Amino acid sequence: MSFLFDKYREGIAQGKFILHAPLYSALLIDDRFYTPSKSEGEFRSEVRPEAIMGDQPMKNVRVVNGNALDADDVTFPAVTSNVPHGQVDKILLYEDTGDPATSRLVGCIDSGVGLPVSPNGGDIKIAWDDGAGKIFLLGSVMAGGIPLSSVLATQEDPPAVAPDWLEKGDAPK
Repeated sequence: MSFLFDKYREGIAQGKFILHAPLYSALLIDDRFYTPSKSEGEFRSEVRPEAIMGDQPMKNVRVVNGNALDADDVTFPAVTSNVPHGQVDKILLYEDTGDPATSRLVGCIDSGVGLPVSPNGGDIKIAWDDGAGKIFLLGSVMAGGIPLSSVLATQEDPPAVAPDWLEKGDAPK
C-alpha cells in the first residue's frame, strides 16, 4: 500500500519542516533488499544500497491549487538490475539534502500502472497524476495516503548496439 512515512507527516504537522523542500528526489526500489516501514522510516541512509535501482532528482516541485504536491515527470536513464531477476517494486520519495543521513523519507509508492517493472536497460519514466491528486494531496499528509492513481511507470527499450564487426567494417563472410 502506498503511504507517507509517519515521521514525515508528524514533522509537517508539528511545523518542524515545510512540505515544499528545496529538492525532492525519487528512488526506484527492489523490495527484496529493503522493505520500507511506514512507522519507522525516517532517513534515506536507511535504504540499503543494493535495493536502489535508480535515484533521480525531481524537477519543478511545487504546490498547486493550494493543496497538492506536483513535479515534472521523472526519467531514470538506462535502468538495469543489480541482481538477476531484479525488479522495481516501489518508488520512494525523499527530501534531498545531499547527505543521506539527513535526507528525510517522504513517501512510498508501490501501486500504479506499470509497477512492478523489470528493468531491461532502457529508460524508466515515472509520470505523476495529471488530475487533481498530483503526487499527493496535502490533506493526505495527515491521513497518510498517496493517491493510487499518482503513478504511471513506462519503460523504453534499450538502444540497439551495433555488432563490433559493423563498426570495424569487417563483415562476416
